[in-house]
Amino acid sequence: MLHIYRSYIYGLFFNLCVIEVMKGLVGNPRPTFFDICEPDKAKTCNGSEYVSSYECTSTRFSKWFQSDSYHSFPSGHTSLSIYGGLFMAWYLQRRAFDWNHRTYCVVPVLQLVCLSYAAASSLTRITDHRHHWWDVLTGAVIGVLCPRTVRELQNKSTFEEQLDDGKSTDRTISGV
Repeated sequence: MLHIYRSYIYGLFFNLCVIEVMKGLVGNPRPTFFDICEPDKAKTCNGSEYVSSYECTSTRFSKWFQSDSYHSFPSGHTSLSIYGGLFMAWYLQRRAFDWNHRTYCVVPVLQLVCLSYAAASSLTRITDHRHHWWDVLTGAVIGVLCPRTVRELQNKSTFEEQLDDGKSTDRTISGV
């Protein structure tokens, strides 16, 4: 049971690391960027010029919110919710599903609830104007790939531990 919690925590941290590195490298403004930051150049910009240097002049929001308004890509909430929903669906499949039991339809319904909640919480990031659709799509892709990547890394490390302990099944027999 402990390895399941370990797998979840590894995947969670792996997911967070990927998201934060991408947010720092890409730095795409949120749909609410102009309302939160109120850049000084936006007041005189006529729409045909590209502005790369600006000062946030808003006094309604803290510096942290102003800085965060430039870190939209990819959606961390989407990535984490998709990851959590997929992990819960996998966990229920592995631990609670039994075709021979009379309540065999309960687990698929619970899995559907987990995945629906993950999808709904992801889509609300678009409807509340916190992210663009491509931020949410990329976050969802990362959320889908993280469990698979962590599983592969754990399988590789388990195999290497077995080789180090001499428990591999393909050992050669000496003296033959």
